Amino acid sequence: MILILLLVLLVIILSIPAVQTKIGKKVTDELNETYGTDINIERLGLNWKGEIDIRNVFIRDHHQDTLIYTEILQTNLLSIKKLIDGNLDFGFLELENANLFVKTYKDEDNDNLSIFADKFNTGDTTEVKPFQLLATHLTLINSHVRVSDENAEVPVAVDLKNLNLDAYDFDIYGPVIEADINSLSFIEGRGIEVKHSSLEFIYSETEMFLEDLVLETGNSKIIGNGKLTFEEGMADFVNKVLLEFTFKETIISTNDLNKIYPEFGENLDININGDFLGFLNDFRFDNSDLRYGNSQFKGDFLFQNLFNEEIYIVKGKDHYITTNYFDLRRILPNIIGKDLPVELKQFGNFSLRGDSEIIGDEIKTKGLVTTAVGLADVNLELGNITDFKNAYYKGNAKLTNFNLGKLAGTTSIGKMNANLTFNGRGFTPETVSTLVQGTISSFDFENYIYKNITVEGNLKNPKFNGKLSINDPNLKMDFDGLIDVSKAFNQYDFEANIEYAELNKLRLFTRDSVSVFAGKIIMDMDGTTINDAVGTIQFSETFYQTQDKDFFFDDFNITSTFQDDERTIEVNSPDIINGRIRGRFLLEDIPYLFRNSIGSIYTNYIPLQVTPDQYINYEFEVYNKIVDVFVPELQLGENTRIKGSVFSDESKFKLDFKSPELLLYENYLGKVNVKLDNDNPLFNAYISVDSIYTGSYNFTEVNVINKTLNDTLYIQSQFAGGKNQDDLFNLSLYHTINADGNSVVGIKRSKINYKGNDWFLNKENNNLNKITFDDNFRDIKLDSLTLRHNNELIQLAGYKKDSTITDVKLQFKDVDLGKIVPEVDSLNLKGRINGRLDFLQRGGSFYPNSEIVIEDVNLNNVDFGDLELKIKGNTDLTRYTINSSLINDNVSSFKAVGSLDVGEEQSVIDLNVSLTDFNLKAFSPFGGEVISNLRGMASGNAKVKGNYKSPDITGRIDLFETGLKIPYLNVDFNLEDDTSIFLTKDKFRISPTFLTDTKYGTVGTFEGNVFHSNFSNWALDFDLETIRLLVLDTPKDEDALYYGTAFISGTSKITGPVDELVIDVVATTEAGTKFKIPISDAASIGDDSFIRFISPEEKKARIAGETYVTEEIKGLSLNFELDINENAEVEVLVDQVNNSALRGRGAGILLLEINTLGKFKMWGDFLIIDGKYDFRYAGLVDKTIDVVPGGNITWDGEPTKARLDLTAKYKVEDVNPSALLENTTLNSTVDVEVLLNLTGEIMQPDLDFQLSFPGVSSTVRDELEDKIRDKEQRQTQAIFLAATGSFQSDAAAGQNAIAGTLTERVNKLVADIFAGEDSKFKVLPTIATRQTSLNEQLEYQVGVQLSTKLSERVLINGKVAVPVGGANESSVAGDIEVQWLVNDDGSMRINFFNRQADLQFIGEDQIFEQGAGVSYSVDFDTFKELMQRLFNKKLTLESENELPVIPDDESFPEGFSPAATKKDEQEIP
Repeated sequence: MILILLLVLLVIILSIPAVQTKIGKKVTDELNETYGTDINIERLGLNWKGEIDIRNVFIRDHHQDTLIYTEILQTNLLSIKKLIDGNLDFGFLELENANLFVKTYKDEDNDNLSIFADKFNTGDTTEVKPFQLLATHLTLINSHVRVSDENAEVPVAVDLKNLNLDAYDFDIYGPVIEADINSLSFIEGRGIEVKHSSLEFIYSETEMFLEDLVLETGNSKIIGNGKLTFEEGMADFVNKVLLEFTFKETIISTNDLNKIYPEFGENLDININGDFLGFLNDFRFDNSDLRYGNSQFKGDFLFQNLFNEEIYIVKGKDHYITTNYFDLRRILPNIIGKDLPVELKQFGNFSLRGDSEIIGDEIKTKGLVTTAVGLADVNLELGNITDFKNAYYKGNAKLTNFNLGKLAGTTSIGKMNANLTFNGRGFTPETVSTLVQGTISSFDFENYIYKNITVEGNLKNPKFNGKLSINDPNLKMDFDGLIDVSKAFNQYDFEANIEYAELNKLRLFTRDSVSVFAGKIIMDMDGTTINDAVGTIQFSETFYQTQDKDFFFDDFNITSTFQDDERTIEVNSPDIINGRIRGRFLLEDIPYLFRNSIGSIYTNYIPLQVTPDQYINYEFEVYNKIVDVFVPELQLGENTRIKGSVFSDESKFKLDFKSPELLLYENYLGKVNVKLDNDNPLFNAYISVDSIYTGSYNFTEVNVINKTLNDTLYIQSQFAGGKNQDDLFNLSLYHTINADGNSVVGIKRSKINYKGNDWFLNKENNNLNKITFDDNFRDIKLDSLTLRHNNELIQLAGYKKDSTITDVKLQFKDVDLGKIVPEVDSLNLKGRINGRLDFLQRGGSFYPNSEIVIEDVNLNNVDFGDLELKIKGNTDLTRYTINSSLINDNVSSFKAVGSLDVGEEQSVIDLNVSLTDFNLKAFSPFGGEVISNLRGMASGNAKVKGNYKSPDITGRIDLFETGLKIPYLNVDFNLEDDTSIFLTKDKFRISPTFLTDTKYGTVGTFEGNVFHSNFSNWALDFDLETIRLLVLDTPKDEDALYYGTAFISGTSKITGPVDELVIDVVATTEAGTKFKIPISDAASIGDDSFIRFISPEEKKARIAGETYVTEEIKGLSLNFELDINENAEVEVLVDQVNNSALRGRGAGILLLEINTLGKFKMWGDFLIIDGKYDFRYAGLVDKTIDVVPGGNITWDGEPTKARLDLTAKYKVEDVNPSALLENTTLNSTVDVEVLLNLTGEIMQPDLDFQLSFPGVSSTVRDELEDKIRDKEQRQTQAIFLAATGSFQSDAAAGQNAIAGTLTERVNKLVADIFAGEDSKFKVLPTIATRQTSLNEQLEYQVGVQLSTKLSERVLINGKVAVPVGGANESSVAGDIEVQWLVNDDGSMRINFFNRQADLQFIGEDQIFEQGAGVSYSVDFDTFKELMQRLFNKKLTLESENELPVIPDDESFPEGFSPAATKKDEQEIP
């Protein structure tokens, strides 16, 4: 109890202010005396809680300025004994409103706190203990800490206000201060508010440790460990304080940094990791990883001289930097953002990996730059970067897939791969001056990748002077010259040699699949724009090639000149365009000048804005070659000219276009004349075309004239049309612009006489019958266009709204179908149409709706009755019902009933089709030259269902009384009744049936398929098998390559598209086959050794003097593999005029390939079994002789180049050899065998005669053979033997010639005496001679000659004579000739005669010959005139029209065996 009272008494005593002051003074005096400090305590005592309460502690520094001050300091003592011993050991220590002002005075090295702390460092711990203050718990409330240096440019370094501290284990031991700070908050002098921080703090005279630091503001959070070493104090903090700090997941907000350096962007959080080591003027930041936004900086960095006047250095090793345009602008918007090029946006997130260094205003970098536009492997040095316009650079850049188009903002340029070296300075057009050289391995321009480009040159101010070479697969070009855009007028002085440029593959000109350009371009031109350019562009050795044509252009140039303010652009080319434009104009305004001039005739036209005071006078001669390049659908005739003028202010416009002919989209226009003049009082436009040929419908005398009156352009046009120009058109139209600015084209009353009938457009001449449309043809309206003929009416109305809605209605009323259907080959269509056809389109769906009736339908003169077509849609236009029928005599021959559903994604059709006795005859003309006389009836049913673009089809059709003819083979067939055709999706299958020829009744079995693709691209696949069937029955024709009759047994296959059918036949000839090949219709050119057979078409073209172009072998093709036996007779007509032929039977295998367009090929061997040769020679020989069995004819492709190896033999009995032996006393006779050997080509066979004398003695045989040893003599005697049956002597031949001449003179004298000029019947005496023996005995004949004229066309001449003084005076001789004059002038005649033979033989009766002939006579003075009269063409040298030699084809087709087989002869039924 007493102890408690003592404690209370102690507290009361220590609470007395006087006592507290006394105690404070006692303590401070002792400290000041011991350590030499200046510490003042106003009072020291105990409060009611027994805690020490110290007020107004004030510590002065060595300059008597405030170092430490606290208004309230409260603590408790843990040990009274320690306090008595001088050790301040507190349980807790709380300071309120305390101040700590650390200052380095002017011209001093150490701060006042260090100096104050040094006073407690006695150095000798044995005599004076160091000052120590311990506190288990330290609290600072509303305190203020300031660190300043009067030697620094900015004295205050740290200024922490409103500082609140909560720390444990606070220890001051001499100059060392330690504390475990649990919580620290303050407001930094520049406004940074630290709301919380914690760390383990150690401070000594040379070091400061910041362990486990966590510092948080409202935006930032710093985490890490740090150390400051200041062995020389902190006075030179930048250069002498060593900083070591490791940042861990630190976040620093730019909002806080802006309070220190107000140039950062707002609201950015910077994440920092790394190791900081060094002084502020020389530190490293290793293992750094700094991130913000999409940016990151990683690597080891060195920073030097950032805070002094020396050259700063920044080095990065193995760094990785990634950022983008927007992050760079945001981090320092006012510093980096202002000068950052906007093109950097296209780089996206770009990165740099490698090594870099910055030394002052120089940068060196080596690394890989990765951007959104590509990769760049760079090794560059840049200097003077502070003056970016004049910065210098040197180095190399390897670009990979670098997209320049994104940088330039164009899609025309794409990626580039290059290896380029730079050495120069400047980055603006005004300052750039650099040497560029290197290679561009690939460069994407207009979606084409150019390859193999080399460049070398100087770029300066900005002027490029150097060389560029491109060696791309599709572009080979060399450029050498100057491009200078640095001056007021740009200068272009260069030469470009384009060796090869495939413009299509380069995507520069894609219209032609092949588009090759080559040439040289020399440009010498000055100017800032295209509108003030002056100079010349020269083109030489220019070439252009398309898939169809090659164009070689003569050298040409384009010149631009000025005289005052008038400009002239002149094009001087002899084969492109030749002319000029002259005036005041801007090139970009030219299209608008023409448009305004034409539109000015309308009041409602709003002209386009153009520069005033412009005018152009132009005149050109346009050549077809350049038009053919750019507009191949248009071809101009020679002397095509265009000239005129246009003005911007008065909107005057003149144009005069003349062309003798032009071809537009394969439509021929002859004599085209176009005149336009919007200031002409008579007309604004006049167009005349002499003729227009479209191929399907032709026009002549086309005239169009128009004139503008009251804001309306009236158009009048007249022309004729049709095959014979029987159709007449008289059209009256008008064009205006309505108040909405839309065009209106209307039809006034117009008349059309078509196929002999008068039709009227807008017969009532009302205000309807017009079409209204906007400039883009997006919205179109048709106001009731009407076409009438008597009571027949066709009416069209509707509208179109952009691409979403189209509604068109077409109506027919009593329209005769035959009057409106154009004339088409193989189509004769008749009928009367009534009904309507509605067409509606909404979006991508189409909705037809119609109800059409065609009465009395007649197709190719076959009546089909009435056709009704009804199509009706439901209320939501998604489903249509279809009901169509063809009714004739109450019989529905065709009926289609079903529906069309368009509501689904794919429109679906469901249709039932039926045929009843449908007449096939009407479709016969569509067979053309392949099939004719199609006949019969078809009945059946089919189901059509599924996607309407490709529906499924099932059904069956039966044929009755059906047949057809193949004109090329001249064979007509009947199909068996009830032949069935089964229908499926893409095939018609014909069931097996019998095929019977209508002439001989031979039969074959037939089946097959008809293929199609949605009823187009038709193709056949038929099989035929027979034991005997007629396959050829063609008559003789002078132009036929073959003819005859052929029966075969075997198989046939018909395949291929219908326009290119192939008939393959593997067969054996049967009885009745007679195949004839005429070979005399050949044309020989030049040397007789070159003979080529010509087709009838080529023969016709030659006669007309035209060039014949061989068509591609197409159409119907027949391939015969024939096993020929003795049933077949083959006849080769060697000479059709003399009817000389080789015929026979044999065996062999022949392959024939025949085409309807003239192809005829043959391969194989024909072995003669027996045969005859009709031998006729020069009117002297007419013998049918036997062919020796065993001979052969071989074909190796060309039928006309068959090779013969034949022998014919005939025997002459009882021949007197005296004439040959010249022994008139020889009276005996011998038998002579004549052998005729035919070898070589069939067109030029080698004939060799051999004579043998069986049964003759060797002496006589030797003498006879000696006389005929010469080939020519042997041939003469053989022919004479064939003609007379005897040998010929030379003397007899000469005497007969003399005697004939004398009698001919006598007869002429007698004729002159007896003849009268106008006699209808004349009788004249005659005399003739004849040799009767080898001893030159002559026989004379006396007779009369008569002539009569039965009519103007029939003449008879003749003579009758009896022998005088001869061996047989009882014979009567007579020559009679009858002439028929075929034409009026008698130049063509047919003669029939009986006359004495020219060769008479000794001892024989007189020989007479009979015959007939045709003659044609023509008068001429020269051979040239003869050729012109005969062939209607000029004679040309043989070399000028030399035809190519067609080599022999000695090979057999693949799979063909020439081995022959022999088949037993079959009896012909």
